[in-house]
Amino acid sequence: MRKYLAGLIIFAIGMSIAVTPIAFSLISFSSTNPVEDDETDKPPEQDQEYSDNDGPKKEKPKLKAIIEINPDTLNLKSKGKWITVFIELPSGYDIQDIDVGSILLLGTIPTEEHPTNEGDNDNDGVPDLMVKFNRQLVIEEIIYQGPQEYVELEISGVLNDGKTTFKGSDTIKVNF
Repeated sequence: MRKYLAGLIIFAIGMSIAVTPIAFSLISFSSTNPVEDDETDKPPEQDQEYSDNDGPKKEKPKLKAIIEINPDTLNLKSKGKWITVFIELPSGYDIQDIDVGSILLLGTIPTEEHPTNEGDNDNDGVPDLMVKFNRQLVIEEIIYQGPQEYVELEISGVLNDGKTTFKGSDTIKVNF
């Protein structure tokens, strides 16, 4: 029985040595967890590239929007309901093409569903889209960032094509 077991062990060791180079050539090593790195279920980031019909990858167009925020001075003790934002797009783009649901203030605060309005707030002949943000959420974010006399508030969003992004900002004064 000992001879049989010894022979079996030697055979197994010999096979593992013979198979090992082949086995290693078939195994790929990764320093990261493939499950964590799989981003196929995630929506594309604004700065990522996209492809139309499996064609060459293209960078998403980014538009510089003109932003005007009211009030110009925000009193943090105010009991007002909204912050009003007017968005103008560059020539050749229509504000009606803005996906209002995609608009964010400071990357986290969504617009209120209503009211929204199209007009020309600054009377420059360029149409703008008026949207509103919850004033208390904006105040909380400003407080979280720490006391500053002036704060730049960035607005970002996507057009209805899902590819074209826009971004702009306005600076307001803060009264503590």
